[in-house]
Amino acid sequence: MESADTTAERELSHFGSTGRNSQIDALEEARLAVEQIVIPKGQPVELLPRSAKVREMQHELVERYHLKSHSFGEEPFRRLRIFPA
Repeated sequence: MESADTTAERELSHFGSTGRNSQIDALEEARLAVEQIVIPKGQPVELLPRSAKVREMQHELVERYHLKSHSFGEEPFRRLRIFPA
């Protein structure tokens, strides 16, 4: 018989493999970059390489802060750079 901890770990690892978790991580990466570096320090930030769909979501998040962003690099290493206002 499996313990509840083992079952929960398997369910969490399955959730992470769906890609949804990586999208959330990518948006959190962009949010933290904006709130901890770009706005308070006035410095641009380069994020980790992401898929086109995820970069689009990151661009939309950056726009909500009234900041500019630009995708650069070649696939599969294309990534976002966020600029201060």
